[in-house]
Amino acid sequence: MVSVSDCSDQRAREICQEMHENDPVCQTLKISLEEVRSGFARISMRLDESMLNAYGTGHGGYSFLLADTAFGFACNSRGEKSFGQSAQITYLTFGRPGELLTAVAEARKDYEVESRRDAAYAVALSRLQVVYQQRGIFP
Repeated sequence: MVSVSDCSDQRAREICQEMHENDPVCQTLKISLEEVRSGFARISMRLDESMLNAYGTGHGGYSFLLADTAFGFACNSRGEKSFGQSAQITYLTFGRPGELLTAVAEARKDYEVESRRDAAYAVALSRLQVVYQQRGIFP
């Protein structure tokens, strides 16, 4: 098994802090970077009125955005620039106005495919019971 390079947890925090500060989506939606380690990130976002759908519940796009953002931090915290190749999300319930959503992303598996390094990440959103898995590509 090929291991995607890891870096110290301190370096992971520095990388993600810089990403967070320079990410207009995180700043606009007030996404908080709560915890970062190499290959791991926990972030949160409060659902406000502008994030609701026509039924008054959290719009699924914001849930997906939060999960994808957590993946981005966890994936890039390992010291190599990377991006998502594919993702799947299953909504089992929905968020409510004012609810604090928390997404936790963690590396699960590293492997090599056609001389390209790849890693699988699991992302969970609290209270929404969202099942999400995304694969990251490391060029």
